[in-house]
Amino acid sequence: MNPREEKRPRLSFPTMNPPPALTIPFTFPLVHSTVLPDPSRFFTPNLLSSPLPTNSFFQNFALNNAEQPEYIHPYLIKSSNSSLSVSYPSRFFTSAFICQVFVADLTISAVNNGKDCEVKKDHKISSFNDLSVTLDVPPGLRFLLVRGSPYITCEVCSSTQISISTIHAILSISSNSFGTKHKIHFNNNQTWIMYSSSPLNLDSSLSSITFSGFSGALRFAILPDSDPSYESVLDQYSSCYPVSGEAVLGNPFLWNISGRRKDWGSSFTCPSSSCSAFV
Repeated sequence: MNPREEKRPRLSFPTMNPPPALTIPFTFPLVHSTVLPDPSRFFTPNLLSSPLPTNSFFQNFALNNAEQPEYIHPYLIKSSNSSLSVSYPSRFFTSAFICQVFVADLTISAVNNGKDCEVKKDHKISSFNDLSVTLDVPPGLRFLLVRGSPYITCEVCSSTQISISTIHAILSISSNSFGTKHKIHFNNNQTWIMYSSSPLNLDSSLSSITFSGFSGALRFAILPDSDPSYESVLDQYSSCYPVSGEAVLGNPFLWNISGRRKDWGSSFTCPSSSCSAFV
């Protein structure tokens, strides 16, 4: 042994226990945000057994008090006080930014005993997927909101009195001979069309429309620029409506889009459809 070499002590390491076995599927521990409240009160119980989505296209429906409008093309939609308000938004812009302005063009709600529901309850998100979200608005209204659809679709679960109000003045209402299509003209030059799965008898005032004893499906669509050339297209597809949709990236630069739809002309059922769209 070289006398210049120092005798080095042996190193010892503590005994390490093996890591615990992972459970499958892995579940993150429960934490409570100090910034955002718990969004679970806006989801139906059947959705709470799986992780809730983040940064989704409908997150304003579950953020804070869920009263901020959400843009589901082409409408801004706001749910609050047991009602759903729809805006066909205008744009405000400067050289620095652009934003959409929410104006409650239509507000749809159910009425009990001739009065708006006194007990205001939260809406519930009962289903969602890539292209749609379903909002249950008490008492008994279900809104099927599909991205890119020109219609707002509402299913009324049982015989209910419905109220439709607006911040504009209603200039005129014209109905077809079957009572299932109603054109509503406002003083801001907007024209909306309301379709129904059964005939309606409307009572109207300067800024509201009501009808009672209705169950079935309602669909609302704006007539862009009040141009009658679009009306025949809206009429053609008014009775068959999508309820969900998924988008899958298959081949390069190609989305495969599939979904389910209902048809009020055949007991609210219609076979699934699929199509493809380029990105």
